[in-house]
Amino acid sequence: MRTKIVSAVLLLAGVCAPPAAAASVSARTGPGTVFPAAAGALDDRAAAVCTVRAEPVDGNDGWARLSSGGWVPAAQLKTVTAAPECEGTGAYPAGDDYPYRTAGADNVDRWAFYRGQCTSFVAWRLEQTLGYFHNFQWHNGIPGHWGNAVDWDDNARKLGYRVDRVPVPGAVAQWESGHVAYISAVQGKTVTVEEYNWVTPLAYDIRVTTMDRISAVLHVVPGR
Repeated sequence: MRTKIVSAVLLLAGVCAPPAAAASVSARTGPGTVFPAAAGALDDRAAAVCTVRAEPVDGNDGWARLSSGGWVPAAQLKTVTAAPECEGTGAYPAGDDYPYRTAGADNVDRWAFYRGQCTSFVAWRLEQTLGYFHNFQWHNGIPGHWGNAVDWDDNARKLGYRVDRVPVPGAVAQWESGHVAYISAVQGKTVTVEEYNWVTPLAYDIRVTTMDRISAVLHVVPGR
């Protein structure tokens, strides 16, 4: 089932280098300017919990997650000392907890997909398991655009994510016919997926399939 993409890119907030004597920096809810600002200001000497490579700021593509959960460009921190690469949240969500269950399908969600589409539901699952996600997020210093479900494998490869045919819980199943789903379980040759807009239009279902029916598996969350 073909999915729609947002025709207009969300307005990206400009990021400028702060003055040398700046006492604080602004935080965002994810590693990039496509993510909204987090509440409050953060001390620019705050220690980074972990880092990822995402959108370059001042020539540095590092972004640091602080203990508050906010993200700041590494270029705007005084120090980033021995912070490990960020992993996922460790969550394994299940069930129809999608926040736009009753929303109009023509409205855009917070990840810049249309609500009720398969891409929107998988974006929700990736936000839960990765800690952040956005249609236009960067990775490894490369700008991305997930777009239609049929394009997800190409975008994943472009951004440096592993794409293969090895299903694991927490990965994304993709069909070249134009569909994506969240892999919730794997047992032998069977793969259980959670999805929206497949069995029932704009609605949730759980389906058991086999890997020979899946085009590709996208490993977006570290270790999954």
